Amino acid sequence: ENYEISKSIGKAILKFDKNLIYVCLPMTQMEKAGRDLKMRVACEIFADRNYEDNGNLVSRKLPNALITDPNEALKNVISMIREKSIISSSGKRIPCSIDTICLHGDGKTALEIANMLKIGLINENIKLKRLTEIVKQ
Repeated sequence: ENYEISKSIGKAILKFDKNLIYVCLPMTQMEKAGRDLKMRVACEIFADRNYEDNGNLVSRKLPNALITDPNEALKNVISMIREKSIISSSGKRIPCSIDTICLHGDGKTALEIANMLKIGLINENIKLKRLTEIVKQ
């Protein structure tokens, strides 16, 4: 949410290794800072989280923050990829870049969601690639 902090993070990444990819939520100050710094930026959506209407993640303090049903996670991810938009809990579409999908490994159904995503995305003819193959400088 803070451009100066996001830019400082970006500068630290560049200083450490200019070939690293700045992975961030779409349409955030992190994405803006990374692009302003001419970095390799990858916008990430979450398979196991719900979104607010402003594109931010629903707070984990709320009961609807997590998606635990593998079928729901797959359906949501496919919709976001096809529509090139974050889809909020209310159904609002927020157009954005999507380069990568995050899945939290500490969830009770993380393994099931991961398996469902791989099979489901391939079945939908969505080609899986290494991040380095799609993110250009």
